[in-house]
Amino acid sequence: MSAKVSVTGNNRVIRKLGELGKFAPFADVIMKRWTNGVVSTLAKKRYPPELPNQMYERTGQLGRKFSAKRVSRAKYVIENSASKNGRPYAVYVVGIFQNVKYHKGRWWLMRDVADEQLPKLTRAMGAKVQDIWDG
Repeated sequence: MSAKVSVTGNNRVIRKLGELGKFAPFADVIMKRWTNGVVSTLAKKRYPPELPNQMYERTGQLGRKFSAKRVSRAKYVIENSASKNGRPYAVYVVGIFQNVKYHKGRWWLMRDVADEQLPKLTRAMGAKVQDIWDG
C-alpha cells in the first residue's frame, strides 16, 4: 500500500493565473502613480545646511528639475535635469557620482529616496494582483 495525495482545484488555479494577464495594463498605471510620488518626494526633500565659505550658489533648481519619464509599459525613469551653464550637475549632488567633497555624505541620494518608497509600490501591486485573483 502506498501513500497518496489527491490534488484538486488545479483547473481553478490555472484559470486564475491566466486572469493575471489582465494585470499588465494596471501595472503601468500603478508604476506611473508610484513614480510620480517619488518625484514629488524628491522635489520636497530639504537641502542640507550650507557650508561655511560654500563655493556654489543654491538656486533651488535641483528640487524643481525632477521628472518621471515613461520608457515602456510599467517602466519609468526618474531624472533630474538641473544644470548650470549647460552642464548637468544633479548626478554629482544626488546621483550615482556623488563624490565631490562638498556633497558626499551630506546630500541624500535619489536611489535611496526611491528605495524608501518601494514598500508603497509593493503594496499597490500586491493589492491589484489580489483584486484580480479574487475576481
